[in-house]
Amino acid sequence: MTRTLQKLLIAIPLILVSIIAGPMAWADSNPNDTDPLLATAKVLPYDWSPGQGGSIEIQMKLPPGYHAYDDKFSVVILEPDGFKVAPLKIEPLATWYDKFSKRDRQGVKDQATLTAHIEAPDRFLKKYDKMILELTYQACSDQFCLFPSTKKIEVPITTPVVAGEAELTTPAPSPAETPSGGFFDTHNFKKYLGSSLFAGLLFVFFAGIFTSFTPCIFPMIPITLAVLGNHSEQKSRLQNFITSLVYVLGIATTYSLLGLVAASGGGMFGGPEPPAGKFNGGEKLIFWLSAFGGAGVAASGYVLLFPFYGTTVGNMELAEITHSVIAILFIAAMFVHIYMGTIGVEGAFEAMAEGTVDVNWAKERHSLWYE
Repeated sequence: MTRTLQKLLIAIPLILVSIIAGPMAWADSNPNDTDPLLATAKVLPYDWSPGQGGSIEIQMKLPPGYHAYDDKFSVVILEPDGFKVAPLKIEPLATWYDKFSKRDRQGVKDQATLTAHIEAPDRFLKKYDKMILELTYQACSDQFCLFPSTKKIEVPITTPVVAGEAELTTPAPSPAETPSGGFFDTHNFKKYLGSSLFAGLLFVFFAGIFTSFTPCIFPMIPITLAVLGNHSEQKSRLQNFITSLVYVLGIATTYSLLGLVAASGGGMFGGPEPPAGKFNGGEKLIFWLSAFGGAGVAASGYVLLFPFYGTTVGNMELAEITHSVIAILFIAAMFVHIYMGTIGVEGAFEAMAEGTVDVNWAKERHSLWYE
């Protein structure tokens, strides 16, 4: 009994010391369990203009016992919108044997510097006084790996040029001053189209022929010949000619419609925004698609809801195809509409939430309404 009491008197202090000292030692070795990386950023230059190039430099430091994989690093510029980031470069890179992936890995240990070239967008929709960077990485120790972590870093900058102001102060270059990117460029197309409609169409025709010699078209040649040449020996020359003509006209019509959609999209495809009133072409397209598409889905759905009621099997099959095609197109259009109204167009979501838009935004995207 006495020996047991002596052992308890010795064990209790040891247990108390381990309970108190254990968390203290763990806290010292793990200052931040979820985000152990310390990072400071520097952006050059401080004053930015549209289309200007520069660089970012991020000084990184990990506590002892941690390392971060080089292929898990990524940098995104959240603000200002539209900045492009070149591939990242990290120096120095350490090499170690990773027991989780069972191979040698490279990455950051202790301290390292991350650099990358960045390029400003062609225009700024508003003035900015800071740049917000999002740095993503994954750190591990010898015992465990953390989930990928994201850090937001703010760096002071200035963007004095605002879209709309530059248009009032900077004269537009004349067509003679516009550099030519080749014979089949926009400048030459405008020149030939301005001379006569026939010259413009002839220019587009030869441009299409030269486009057919690109490597992307080569795999389509055997497929096209197989489709047009199927049972051609059983048809007359007139029938084969009509088949080829319908195929060519179908392709031409499809690409013409796509061209009209791209032209009406304007800035979404990199070109200037077309003149628009309070409602632009995309909004009107969604409205009429909802009206006619909803009517088509309702009519075909009525046929499917009451089978064999005043209809035939063929009409039911046609209604099923019509119902499915319209529904798929309508769902796809809604996805595009939601994307454009939230993150696809800067300022659109704020306009819906607040009910007002910036003057420069209205002038750029709804010029007729602005006037």
